[in-house]
Amino acid sequence: MLEIRSEEVKNINDRLSDAMMKIPLYTNEWTNFNPSDPGITTLESLLYYSEGQEMSAGAENEETRLALMRLTGFLPKPGKCSRVLLSTALQKKRHVLPKASKFSLGDMCFETKQEIAFGEHHLIGVYGDCGGEENNIQDYGYLNDDGVPVPINVFSNSPKAGMKLYFVCDSLPEAKKDFLFYFTLEEKYNRVPFSEKHTNAFSDILWEIYTSDGFKEIVARDYTAGLVTSGEIRFRMPEDAKAAEFDELPKKGYVIRATLRRADFDMPPRMQKVDGFLIEAWQKDTRARALTFQNAVKINFFNDLSKEPYLLIFGKEEKGSSYRRYLISYGEDGPGRYVNASDDNGNIMVEFDQERYKMAPGFFKDAVKVVVYSEEIMNNYRVGRVLGCDHQVLDLPLQNIVADSFCLLAKRPDGEGDFIFDFVRAGKHVPGGLSYRLLERSGKIVIEDAGDFIGADLFIAQIAVTRGPEGNIRARSKLRLRGIKEPFTACAPGNGGFFAETAKDVRKRFVEDLQTSSVCVTERDYENIVMSTPGLCIAKARAFKEQESNTVRIAVLQGGPSLKPALTPLYKQLIKRRINERRMLSTRVVLTGPAYLTVDVQLQVRCKIYVDENDIGIREVVERIIDYRTGNRTFGEPLEYETIIRAVEALPSVDYVKDISVKPVIPGLSTAREATLIPKSNVLLLPGEIAIERITRE
Repeated sequence: MLEIRSEEVKNINDRLSDAMMKIPLYTNEWTNFNPSDPGITTLESLLYYSEGQEMSAGAENEETRLALMRLTGFLPKPGKCSRVLLSTALQKKRHVLPKASKFSLGDMCFETKQEIAFGEHHLIGVYGDCGGEENNIQDYGYLNDDGVPVPINVFSNSPKAGMKLYFVCDSLPEAKKDFLFYFTLEEKYNRVPFSEKHTNAFSDILWEIYTSDGFKEIVARDYTAGLVTSGEIRFRMPEDAKAAEFDELPKKGYVIRATLRRADFDMPPRMQKVDGFLIEAWQKDTRARALTFQNAVKINFFNDLSKEPYLLIFGKEEKGSSYRRYLISYGEDGPGRYVNASDDNGNIMVEFDQERYKMAPGFFKDAVKVVVYSEEIMNNYRVGRVLGCDHQVLDLPLQNIVADSFCLLAKRPDGEGDFIFDFVRAGKHVPGGLSYRLLERSGKIVIEDAGDFIGADLFIAQIAVTRGPEGNIRARSKLRLRGIKEPFTACAPGNGGFFAETAKDVRKRFVEDLQTSSVCVTERDYENIVMSTPGLCIAKARAFKEQESNTVRIAVLQGGPSLKPALTPLYKQLIKRRINERRMLSTRVVLTGPAYLTVDVQLQVRCKIYVDENDIGIREVVERIIDYRTGNRTFGEPLEYETIIRAVEALPSVDYVKDISVKPVIPGLSTAREATLIPKSNVLLLPGEIAIERITRE
């Protein structure tokens, strides 16, 4: 960042004294140093100007920092609302939710983005067919229960192509309709997130539904990478097929079938839970909403923002024109821009009666807009007036605003004694239009170009706020919907919620990007690239160069339940592909799995007299140090005997270690030097026989 700093901070009087002391160095003709002297007056003016320039150049504000970061290509990320998937398993009746329906979790609000129907379809059974004996159907019904999750290898311990899963439903949506399932899998090992949502490196699954013509393929957007990791799958019903009941399972119903076409899993999928027919909701709280309609005769909508209908109604009478405001009529109004409106417990009806009032909006897209306010925003909906000066800043009544849910209403005279209205979104640049930038975190707008809107009054037309990362709620949280008794369960943790980046956040990301290597040069670069290979479980990696042959050898420990995992061909292929995109062309790369070296240890330990030998725990300490598969030790790291001695002597039951012997079981994989065992660079140590001789004081 550009910074101007003075080593010594001085006020204007100190600066003037310093300057006056230097005058005799340049001339002996200037002898009057009193304030009345014109030269002193001129000097004071120059010093004031210089100080002002220095303060201005050294001023560092949010806008300045962000502008400097933009020069590097780093733009601040806008805020994002957390998204949750809600189970409807407890809803036994069909309901239709209007757009922007509000779910609550304590004082936190989640909203839907579109009209949603739920409660009609339910998942009622899960079955597996792992082959082998005829009709070898396994009941996995507890995957659909809300009890304590019990992980199960749904494709057995050895998944093979042809194995199947059946998901039985009481009904399925109609043609061309989407629906969501969420699969929760046990994830004990640290798997690198998949870089692409549709990457199925380990499996290929055919999804089908049962119809009167047999099983028919269904479109599935798989975010689980082929049931490798927890995630959602979005299905779309085929256009030319209708689901039929399937009666070849213990439970009769409408069936979705998953068939393994390829099974190269690094670990068998262990499923914990399946949730079906889910609702999507986003963590935001709308305080003002602008609704758009095309029918300019009668419109209906639901008002959930306030008990009283705080409405502003606008109509566009010609295509391409601005909006005009229509007032609610209360009985005796004559011709003019009026509407009839009624409120039935939040159900609002607005009717344009052109025959009576002689004026109405046209019949085309976006002809009518209705702004609905909460009481809070209705009392603070005026933002300010456009003055036309550069970078005018106006305050909004709220902070942490959702950028894509914000809109301003601009009011300006039409030159004929009336007013026209325009709905203006942030970031729009059109000739003569109003261009402004939203500072969503601090709740301000910055007008960048007033265009033809100088003198216009600005009002809030649409605004919603978010709580950022707080919306990333825990899985199985219970949310409520007004008017419905049964709760909705978040079948997965909320994800994606964060506030808009500040200049400090952008700078931190910039520094991290500089420190992250995207090419392979050093050994550490190779190790980082291997460890971050998308979709893989990698516990350790160690790279070492062979200067004579310009070769880099990388030893990789594959994660998983195996005690001595080998590096599989698929892992080698995926890692090699990633390295080849980043290595130098002249460098040869060789991938190897670990060589395991078992080490026996003999200890002679003097213990305290009052300690029971069964509670000493010496063996556990020694095994923890020698086991290179876990902990911080890596390939080829020397094992110093002193490390074992210090760890054992740190136990409260031990006085001291009298003697120690460390012996590798397989010769040739290590060397011994000065009480240190040095494994070869691709070797991991494992604990073997630990013999402990305890000596107790008499």
